[in-house]
Amino acid sequence: MNRTNLFARLGVVCALCLLMGQTAVAQSLQEGLKMMSYEKYPQAVAALEAANKSMPADVDVLYQLGNAYLLSGEANKAKETYAKIILSNPKSLLGNIGAAKIAMAEGNTADASKLLEGALKSSKGKDVNILRYIGEAYLVGKKPNADAAITALTKAVALGQKRCLSQSDTRRRLLSQK
Repeated sequence: MNRTNLFARLGVVCALCLLMGQTAVAQSLQEGLKMMSYEKYPQAVAALEAANKSMPADVDVLYQLGNAYLLSGEANKAKETYAKIILSNPKSLLGNIGAAKIAMAEGNTADASKLLEGALKSSKGKDVNILRYIGEAYLVGKKPNADAAITALTKAVALGQKRCLSQSDTRRRLLSQK
């Protein structure tokens, strides 16, 4: 076997390993979200920690890990995890939303509202997930703000429906052109 063929095969093997690693992270993230929906927080934390080890800079994984910690009663670990988002990616709004969740859990609704309003302003109200996370954050703690949560979640639903309609219109136009 010549060297070129050997390097080509080695490159293919490396690419497959990378693809399998990313698939494992996605599966761990999905497993963690599933466990949170079943209120099995220790299993959710374990799955999300595994995903975080594979991709430590992935802000989505960190955010969900912080949520799992918060739901399992480990507010200090949640606070540390949300802080990692802010340090690793200051432009990500998920760190601020996580910090707002901590503030809501601690009863500091004024600070939480400022953080969430800032996240809403930064996203310009055009990101369905950010709107959803903002709505969820308003519901954390002993003093949830249901009105603000309903407002954010209603905007998220409306935006999601608008996007779905525009995508189906585009599909219809493309199919009619054939």
